[in-house]
Amino acid sequence: MKDRVCLVAVLAIVPLVFFCQEQAHIKDTVRVDYTMAEQTVEWLRFINTGADDASVKQFFMEKVAPTSGCQAIIHHWARFRTWNEETFYTFIMEALGRVPTDQPVTGGDGSLTAFGRRKKLWQSALADPDRLGQDIEALKKIRLKDKALEIAKAYLPVEAVVSNDFYIVAFGASTAFSVGKENGYDLLQLSKTPEGDIDTEVVISTFAHEMHHSGFSHCIQTYTPGLEDDEHVFLVGILAAEGMPTYFINKPFDHLDVLRSSPEPLYQALARDWENHLASMRALYRKAQDDILSNLRGDIGQHEIMDSWMGGVQGPAYALGSNMFSVIEASLGVDSAKSVLKNVLRFPSVYNRAAKIGNEQGGSYFVFDDDFIKKVSAYHGTE
Repeated sequence: MKDRVCLVAVLAIVPLVFFCQEQAHIKDTVRVDYTMAEQTVEWLRFINTGADDASVKQFFMEKVAPTSGCQAIIHHWARFRTWNEETFYTFIMEALGRVPTDQPVTGGDGSLTAFGRRKKLWQSALADPDRLGQDIEALKKIRLKDKALEIAKAYLPVEAVVSNDFYIVAFGASTAFSVGKENGYDLLQLSKTPEGDIDTEVVISTFAHEMHHSGFSHCIQTYTPGLEDDEHVFLVGILAAEGMPTYFINKPFDHLDVLRSSPEPLYQALARDWENHLASMRALYRKAQDDILSNLRGDIGQHEIMDSWMGGVQGPAYALGSNMFSVIEASLGVDSAKSVLKNVLRFPSVYNRAAKIGNEQGGSYFVFDDDFIKKVSAYHGTE
């Protein structure tokens, strides 16, 4: 547990990041930038003119790589591996078949590997860059910023401040990601309806999810600033920070049938993850109780929690956190859910109060041990 990490967890669909923001905002500031995606469309068109390899690379390095969106991608993956403009360029060119690689396209079960998916996405983009250009223009007409902000604010305390920069990018890996206040959304993996139109509900909810994280972070810094860098509350923070926007904004319980029937392997895998989590929900509650206490004591930290709670397409933290908020909403209402943002250590106790009310009304909700609730509620940080 050598690394010092921030409390607030940020994830959209597959990747995640933990971040803190400086508390210097007096109003919501949200910006959506399409520059990287637009320059990538022009670069793909340039490749299709038959330009030589040197010119193709020069165009990328001069027009695409310097954009804020491309730099956000580099910031995102540089946290996990050696990553810069050169490695990203090679990453794309391998997918386009212009640089040799021995990476397999399919796995042992015949499904696409990460490289296979990247290859499919980038080669489809190269085959029809005009389609990407049309998608960019369609996104601009949706009024993403205004609609997503309205949804996010509905599940935040009125005083919460939202501050995000969104970059529409061309990546081929993470569908969406966050690094600090930088948020990337991959145009190559834009959610579409079966008819081929942009699935505006999914896109807007993804943006709203990230905006909610920003407001959550602002609340942490305002009301409990001592917790934002405390790794000992990492797990309870994940459960609250991911569970709340996932339940209220992404509404996974309403969309499982759609995910199951989707032709997209990613969404099918997402449905399988959720089905597995829901089938083992009581065991997840018991594990959360044990792991939160271990986290408070310092016996486990970020890496152990990431492995056991955030693995897969969407880890069990999303399902358990969502389930806890569903119980809170049913028994106590949305305002009680919002109160959690003013002190995440209240999350288990607010849930317990809701679960007990639900059980009195005939439910069969899991109830945390009283001793556990006391220890979490009484935690005051480390020296």
